[in-house]
Amino acid sequence: MARKTKRYRGTNAEALLRRIQEENLPGAMLISTKAVRVNERDPDSPEILEVTVQCDDEQARLGSLQKRWRTDDSAADRIERVLRLHKVSPEVRRRLVQQIPPSEAYVPPADPDELRDILTRALTGTVPVTRIVPERGASRIVSVLVGPPGGGKTTVAAQLAAARGASCGVISSGSTSTRTSATIFDGLLPNAVTARKAEGAKDLRRLLDENRDLDAVVVDTPEICRDERGWIMALGEEETGRPAWIFRYHVVLSLTVKFKNNLALADTYLDHPVSSFVFTRLDESATYGDLLDLPCLRRIPLGALCWGGGAEGELQTASPEILSQLLLPDEAATRPGGNR
Repeated sequence: MARKTKRYRGTNAEALLRRIQEENLPGAMLISTKAVRVNERDPDSPEILEVTVQCDDEQARLGSLQKRWRTDDSAADRIERVLRLHKVSPEVRRRLVQQIPPSEAYVPPADPDELRDILTRALTGTVPVTRIVPERGASRIVSVLVGPPGGGKTTVAAQLAAARGASCGVISSGSTSTRTSATIFDGLLPNAVTARKAEGAKDLRRLLDENRDLDAVVVDTPEICRDERGWIMALGEEETGRPAWIFRYHVVLSLTVKFKNNLALADTYLDHPVSSFVFTRLDESATYGDLLDLPCLRRIPLGALCWGGGAEGELQTASPEILSQLLLPDEAATRPGGNR
């Protein structure tokens, strides 16, 4: 079995080891622990702990599975096996296979590209997706990012603002670390995009009023407890006479967290109008079943996917084509679009 290396960063050793344990990595083995800088290019940036773990490479299992396919295996059989490997739930697997027309489902595909095309069409009819990056010209959009700590909200906020450009601003609210946010924002945001800090609901409303010239604002929230969630999720209730902003709430989750935990986290926000799920740390996971299960089972669109973290992060709008490339990758590509 091929092996791969994964690295985890944080300030608390016990929390890092607990996270590794929760991920239930196959054949996991602790390799090393060391102190590193948050920003390796800045000698004055704070130190955090980095833990290196080696585990079985499940992506290699997919390549092995493809080599073992018999020439008479139907498209439906092959897609079913791929979905099982990615730990897609039985309910969503059934829905996907039902989307394949009989004329394609029960005959062997000519090549991997044809199988990927069949899977893309099945995903199009099964997994809801939406565009999270506001289109240029779409005015007064406030993208509020909510989710658990360490899920990648600050990275997603910086990527969204950078994609929109100078007409967008970023506001960090509540207990979000000013220093951590500034480190990431400084490495990503164009000079014209400003990042500000809000200390509460009134302060956040004041900042929105002061920046009426912007077309879009991204709000990077802290870990939201029950007491804080009310004012965060009620920001869209504008007072009479106030220029209206359009609020869109996006739940940011890490793909490295177990599905049942992500499901429980997502459910804490679904009593409010959530626009999409955003998944981060795709580069740290080899199975992608959660990308299909959560949107399908909770009927909330998948908005965006994020690889990497901090200034090195990369955000892509979710689509059936990207999902099929993740589930059935080209041997030469590490993620959709090839090596980047």
